[in-house]
Amino acid sequence: MLDDHPDKPKALGTSDHDTHNVPEYEAYKYYGGLSGFGGRGPKLVYRTSTDKFAAPRGPEAYSRVMRLRHVPNNHKLGQEGLWDRIRSEVVRFLDQRGIWFSSVDLARFAWVETRKLNSGDEGNEHEEEEDPAASEEQPDYDELPHFKKFDKVHTTPATIWIGVMPNTTTAEQAYHSSRDILDLLSQHSITGVEIAYRESEVTFSGGPALFAPPRRYLDPLKDVIDNLSSALSVPIAPLREDTQGTLGFYFKAGNELYGVTTRHVLFKDYEPNIEYNYIAGPKKEVVVMGPSAFTAHIEFLQETIRRHEFTLKYLERSIASLTTKAEDISPDPGAEELKDALAKTQEQLTDTRRKMDVVTAHMTDVKAKWRKVEDRVIGHVVWAPPIVAVPPHQYMQDVCVIKLDQEKFLHFKGNVLNLGPELDPSKFVGMMCNNHYDAPCEFEYPLSGLLELHGVLTEEEMRTSPPAEAIRRVIKRGPSTLTTIGRLSPYTSHVRRYYPTGHLDSVETAIHTDHADSLPFSMRGDSGAAIVDARGRFVALLTGGAGINDITYGTPSCEITYGTPMHWLWPLIQAKFEGASLDFGSDKLNH
Repeated sequence: MLDDHPDKPKALGTSDHDTHNVPEYEAYKYYGGLSGFGGRGPKLVYRTSTDKFAAPRGPEAYSRVMRLRHVPNNHKLGQEGLWDRIRSEVVRFLDQRGIWFSSVDLARFAWVETRKLNSGDEGNEHEEEEDPAASEEQPDYDELPHFKKFDKVHTTPATIWIGVMPNTTTAEQAYHSSRDILDLLSQHSITGVEIAYRESEVTFSGGPALFAPPRRYLDPLKDVIDNLSSALSVPIAPLREDTQGTLGFYFKAGNELYGVTTRHVLFKDYEPNIEYNYIAGPKKEVVVMGPSAFTAHIEFLQETIRRHEFTLKYLERSIASLTTKAEDISPDPGAEELKDALAKTQEQLTDTRRKMDVVTAHMTDVKAKWRKVEDRVIGHVVWAPPIVAVPPHQYMQDVCVIKLDQEKFLHFKGNVLNLGPELDPSKFVGMMCNNHYDAPCEFEYPLSGLLELHGVLTEEEMRTSPPAEAIRRVIKRGPSTLTTIGRLSPYTSHVRRYYPTGHLDSVETAIHTDHADSLPFSMRGDSGAAIVDARGRFVALLTGGAGINDITYGTPSCEITYGTPMHWLWPLIQAKFEGASLDFGSDKLNH
């Protein structure tokens, strides 16, 4: 365990003589909302910003909800690779001071400053001069609680946001470290950039033919079939192991079908971190859903059936009541309304009974054909290079290729992402179409609920914000958080993961959670999921995230998700598998 590491510094905690300590309420509430669970957020250690923070007061007061915002690529740090150089220097300074950091990110933050207009109101006396780039962004008025057009939205300047391992760094240490970084920025004539430290740990997030994906959005199996369909986000695990990850995407090479996930999903920490190539002998087999995941899926199906049964009984009672009232009432306009209500309720009853019958038959099929773990084997690992940071960019190499049993993929539809039932089409389009660049107004929610994937977002496109400061939103679907929407940062992050024997540094793509009232963009169990943009282009392969890795709030959380950029990863796979292609051209494979 990390806590037993002999060289790990011990945080001194708060003390009266440390003038840089953050008040306890501020420490735990300043970043409220960033983890995607309403008021949750990482613990603040120290910040150079001067905005005032106080506990809400009064009967109408509410806790402030903060949102992450990307730094526009036209910021000085985004010019000529300057951020990459600054980030490397920041890492060096942190190491020199012995700070156990977990990530170095570049971001901005925004929150609502509600102003009550009264006779004594003289405005916000603490109003600060903001980053000129920040003021150009038009706020999204539907994204924050109490966000009204007449409210003031405060957006911070660009902030170098440093994650530190819990209970390892004092405010005093962070203060002196921030002086180092500010001096560095001054040498490059960069002003108006803030420094902040928060506690955060980066972790890896880890039979018969699969069913065909639902053909249409209103398919009665849409809500329950995802775990056993060939659409992307299939939950996978090593044979007879209870870990969980995600099948990220498919590719073909010759007449063979392959799937890609992260290595850490299918290899244990104690296994040698060396290149794995399957040639002959025992196979490292992969199953769809480990033991716990399969049990949870059966329980989910049973609960779905119980809900349908309850609805049926309720509708039957409603029909009986409406029928009695319709017979007793004399012919008048009220009778016609009752007849209409009765007809609609009978239609709902028929639809609910049909759904329950379909799900019941599906559960019977799953129990009969998928209960044995041997029947859930879908392929075996054929290649997994070691988990390392590869120069010169230091991108994380955490990838594993699985040769799939094509008999389990008779209903294969190519690389399609099930957008899931969590977001109905109108809400999904509303969340994505704020951006006229990546989600043009003519964007149509696919009738099947399956987003077809094709192409790879280039390095230049990842680093460049769309026109007019629009936001590049991205999508992923995984077993833990299902369908989520996030914001792609044009600035990569430096990530450090700790092990009993040392640590591993890498540079990774950063995704910010998009909405305060949603789940985080990812959590444990989502590793290996494909991250794609609104046009269905591959962006990154999800590797992990930074957040609270304990049960302080009831469940771990994640404020930033990390991934290996697809523009770098896909050529790596193509070099290993001659003729590899993401484009299948048709629904069926050539056998």
